[in-house]
Amino acid sequence: MEFIFLLGLSGWIFTSWKWADWSRFVEFRASIYIVIVGDFLYNVLTESRHLWTFESPFLHFSHNIWDIMIAFSSFPFVVMLFLSHYPEGSLFKQAMYNLFWACIYSSHELIASWVDIFDYHHGWNMEWSFVLNLIMFPYIRLHQTKPLMAIIIFFICTLMLSIIFQLPIVFEANLPADR
Repeated sequence: MEFIFLLGLSGWIFTSWKWADWSRFVEFRASIYIVIVGDFLYNVLTESRHLWTFESPFLHFSHNIWDIMIAFSSFPFVVMLFLSHYPEGSLFKQAMYNLFWACIYSSHELIASWVDIFDYHHGWNMEWSFVLNLIMFPYIRLHQTKPLMAIIIFFICTLMLSIIFQLPIVFEANLPADR
């Protein structure tokens, strides 16, 4: 099953190398970093209560190993490809572009879920992932154009999702019984 996952990562790399505008890498670098940092923050802040996890039935890699592989072998290429072709001007074109990317990204997650290498927990589901993707892609663009505003919005969204899903960063984590 992990073969499908690795095939998907390879697809992002190939597609990006072929169609992304790598001459703009320095321009997009901060947005690549913010996506990786956001993902790592998710894993740190939800360590005791992940909303989703990557499963590895054959290779037996941990969720964290898969996540690190994705962060460094998928996210930079996705961001480069996404920002390289972001439409200027028309808000309708931008909305459709963001929707297109949210659908593509969500379809990859849906396939991963179907083949049992991606699992949902604590009330998270495919619908929440789609909503997150609908937020994430415009957020990447916003970070590219207005980084301070994007960081403020990131903290607000993180707080809202933490409250909705009762994550440990807002609610007291389970304490040892002897305390």
